[in-house]
Amino acid sequence: MDGPKSDECSGKELWMPKTNALTLILSRCGLPTKQTEWDTWYDDVHLPDLVNSGAFWTASRWTVTNSNQLIYPRLGFTHLTLGEIDAEDLEASEETLAALEPEWRISGRLHPNHFVDDMVTLKPFGRWSDKGEPSPDTRGLWVIFNRCNDPAKVDEWHEWLDDVHLPECLELSGFHGVSRWIRVRPEPHLPSYCVIYDVRDASMDEGIQRIVDLNRSWEAEGKIPDYHAGSLGFVIEPTDRWGAAGYSRP
Repeated sequence: MDGPKSDECSGKELWMPKTNALTLILSRCGLPTKQTEWDTWYDDVHLPDLVNSGAFWTASRWTVTNSNQLIYPRLGFTHLTLGEIDAEDLEASEETLAALEPEWRISGRLHPNHFVDDMVTLKPFGRWSDKGEPSPDTRGLWVIFNRCNDPAKVDEWHEWLDDVHLPECLELSGFHGVSRWIRVRPEPHLPSYCVIYDVRDASMDEGIQRIVDLNRSWEAEGKIPDYHAGSLGFVIEPTDRWGAAGYSRP
């Protein structure tokens, strides 16, 4: 949310933009032999270009971790850029990136082995709508797309998530925070909702394992409704120069 933040160097207060939406850019390097070169290009050229375009006020960079059982068979993408949008006009932000991509390609500012598998824009939804500002203390994010399987029980599902399930997850798991999101442009047969957990445990795997164990217990005790289902889920860790703190608009 908008609000003052102290600058440790000058002691002055800096005004933090409000994040009105997130864009998840799911990407990868097409050739393993070019991975290091691609990572350097992303840090030095592409992430600053994304922010300086005006599409995002800040963007952070993450890599998918395969070190725990929450990762399903190969996702395809290996990295995720989390762009935070402060503009009210979300379409203008998307149009900005769409217009610049050809220009970047022509001018040689796109790496030849850069591939984007998907780009999803989400806006806050429901009670848990405050993401909080980017922080270097975040050791990982658990991203879960989910849905209600019974159209007649969608309202009940939202109430259960907001008032029962997410509060229990925060209380018992030790996660630092959680936020809920909805696709700006829902697609048929794809989950429209997303939950993002902020993990700050010394050992991220231990933090994730706690919630896995809790979910198993809740299922055995009948605390997970039949109409609730998780869909695409993955854990990401900060990577390279910008990491969780991100590159922000100058």
